Amino acid sequence: MIQLNKIHLAVELASEAHKKQYRKGTDRPYIVHPMEVLQLLTEMQASEEIKVAGVLHDTVEDTAMTIEDIEEYFGSLVAGYVAFSTEDKSKTWFERKKRTIEKSKNTPIEIKKLKLADKLSNLRSIAYDYNRVNNLVWDRFSKSKADQKWYYQGMCEALKDLEFDDSTRELYLEFKNLCDELFK
Repeated sequence: MIQLNKIHLAVELASEAHKKQYRKGTDRPYIVHPMEVLQLLTEMQASEEIKVAGVLHDTVEDTAMTIEDIEEYFGSLVAGYVAFSTEDKSKTWFERKKRTIEKSKNTPIEIKKLKLADKLSNLRSIAYDYNRVNNLVWDRFSKSKADQKWYYQGMCEALKDLEFDDSTRELYLEFKNLCDELFK
């Protein structure tokens, strides 16, 4: 059997898993988000395992794929990274987001890169839609603009040491600036 490139396999699996899903309140295919996360992680010179996890980071949370599936294809390290990024949907939105902020504060730089890529991609998408529909963009979310502000500012604080890493500084500052602009 020919060994497939792990990133290629992750893209194939994520494409299938997210088939027929769209970005919140848009007609953009959902797979655009994991592909942007991959591109951002590549810019940050992330490891192959983090890139694979970036492609798959929403599969367990939003599709039928399980952590066990990911471990079977990619091993325990990638599965652990995806598990770190997966929120427990049995908890309230505030509980999940508070836990994400807290976990992100004291995690290794490689995992912080994954969180930054995910959150920056989300804010880029929100900014793009904001430029098209202004404040109506906030109607797409189950929580208010003020709640989103609390979450994204918390993530900005949790990831702040990325400002001092050469491979992440520029993208962290873009994230921080988008936070400031969107939530002013």
